[in-house]
Amino acid sequence: VEYTIGNPCDTSVALCYFDKYDNLIPIDLDSDLMDEIFPLAASIVEDEFGEELALERTPQTLTLVGELEEGEDDEEDEEDEDEEYG
Repeated sequence: VEYTIGNPCDTSVALCYFDKYDNLIPIDLDSDLMDEIFPLAASIVEDEFGEELALERTPQTLTLVGELEEGEDDEEDEEDEDEEYG
């Protein structure tokens, strides 16, 4: 038996809002609110990132398609891990 490890090539995201008790509530993908909000969110991603990223409404979750740039903190964490194991 052969095994492999895979990483998702796209990033799953959620659109959320705060309720009256300041709880963060995710918007259900099949809700009327998502139908209303998604085009706006997709437009914002397109305006901010151009062709680098796109927000897609995939079956189980919203997905950011494209390459996310690693932040400086991420790079430092990877360097620390390399020093620990290598």
